[in-house]
Amino acid sequence: MSIDKTNPVNNYNTIDLLNTPVSISQYIIYNLFRILRPIRKRYGLTINEIIILNGMMIYNKFIGSSFTYSSVLRYVGYFNDKKMRYYIGSLLEKGFIILSDVNGEIRRYKLSDKGIDSINSIGECYSKSLEKFINDNGIVL
Repeated sequence: MSIDKTNPVNNYNTIDLLNTPVSISQYIIYNLFRILRPIRKRYGLTINEIIILNGMMIYNKFIGSSFTYSSVLRYVGYFNDKKMRYYIGSLLEKGFIILSDVNGEIRRYKLSDKGIDSINSIGECYSKSLEKFINDNGIVL
């Protein structure tokens, strides 16, 4: 039996060796769908709708309580014009945002109570997902 010894198996954890611990951002990306799954099911939202609602909530907290389509498009900064128009319409139809003001051609929207409730549940879902991750991976804090 011949064994190729030019590429021996490493018996150490490469991540530990390189001193690159898992960061909170890596953990969040790893668990994103686990965190958002309960919100998707409870509120009938897509992942993209949750991302946009979350951007709207942050906009609401730092910029203003009402927003135009174009301000959300720029603020969220991920979706193109066609997609954002679709999701604004969808969120409006589902009752997560409401039309708050029309001034000529400019329409302003704001989060509804349903929209605020859905985004506020992210913290609870995050905590549950984090606890499960810690328990499943034998992490001691």
